Amino acid sequence: MDYVWEIILLIFMCVGVTLLIRQNNFLRKQILENGKKISEDRKLIDELCIAAEYDLLSGLKNRNAFVRFADDVKRNNKHISLLVCDIDGLKIINDSLGHIAGNEIIKAASLILCKVTPKDAIVYRTGGDEYVIAWETIIPSNELENIKGQISESLSQHNINSAEIPFGISAGYSSYSKEADEFWKIYNRADKIMYAEKRKNHNAIYNMIQEAISL
Repeated sequence: MDYVWEIILLIFMCVGVTLLIRQNNFLRKQILENGKKISEDRKLIDELCIAAEYDLLSGLKNRNAFVRFADDVKRNNKHISLLVCDIDGLKIINDSLGHIAGNEIIKAASLILCKVTPKDAIVYRTGGDEYVIAWETIIPSNELENIKGQISESLSQHNINSAEIPFGISAGYSSYSKEADEFWKIYNRADKIMYAEKRKNHNAIYNMIQEAISL
């Protein structure tokens, strides 16, 4: 009789061990699946964060990224130089030929700015026709002026060789080496210089675009 109870007890023990093994395997599977899901969620979050800081049309970093750059500069009291650029004639192109033509101008301008921008700088598209080239260091005025010249030269080559509709790019620059809360004053100074150049070039660019559109 004792032998029978021992067999029954052994059977219960085997069943219990089997259930524990199955439960352990189930929990392990759940942990692995949850870990995979967490990893996928983190990857998605990373991708969304990256997408939130890039402009889909030009492929450049956008205004969100530029504001984060500004915050980092102010927080860490970094020295910077800014070259603020604006496409001349985009509004008349959009109004006359539509936004598809305007988008092609934006792409062309983005390529030109990337072409002349040194590797230690970042190009941001901060608005419809607005760009900023930013350095985390002080760039001498003569070097910034030289980059402006390269933009003009590259733009001229584009307008002569491959552009159905010509356009212009105005630019202004400024550097920053004082208190961190002066960042936007530096930006505004460069922006004012750019707009002064834009006003000076307005009639010539307008006439050039009108002539191309009427052909």
